[in-house]
Amino acid sequence: MTQTLLDITNDMRALDGLLAEVGSMLEASEGEVTPEIQAVLDAVDAWKAELDRDLDGKVDGYATFIKELEGRAQVRKQRADELAARARIDTRNADWLKGVLLGELQRREVKKLETHHHRVSVAANGGKLPLLVKDETALLAEERFVIVKRELNKDAVREALDAGEELNGAVYGERGSHLSLR
Repeated sequence: MTQTLLDITNDMRALDGLLAEVGSMLEASEGEVTPEIQAVLDAVDAWKAELDRDLDGKVDGYATFIKELEGRAQVRKQRADELAARARIDTRNADWLKGVLLGELQRREVKKLETHHHRVSVAANGGKLPLLVKDETALLAEERFVIVKRELNKDAVREALDAGEELNGAVYGERGSHLSLR
């Protein structure tokens, strides 16, 4: 029966427990390797070799499957990018055609038109009126038209921590880890 990664890990933990028992047995026999202890050591060696083979096979299978998934994801992302590009083209074409139709209906002063399949109408846009900024520099000179955003300078915080400063709001965390497959 093929073992799962969890099964192999649990067996390795059990093996560690068995090794601790062997240590206790050696203490009790004052370091003498009795035939009983030797039999346990032989069983431990055989089990460890089997678990190592199982783990190697399981890790190899995981790595192969991970690489397959990454490859599939890359192909799907490429396909998605191609479809997104086609969707952008379709959207631009639809917008252009809507503009042409709107212009033609406005030129003819047609507000509504019902065809066999569609009802088309020319409607005024809602919401706020469009804002046309003619001189941004002049407007920026007035404080009431300016938004100042405060943003944390993480580079400066790192420099302060590197210089040995203790900061109330920041400390270095532990570096994470990742799996590297080659």
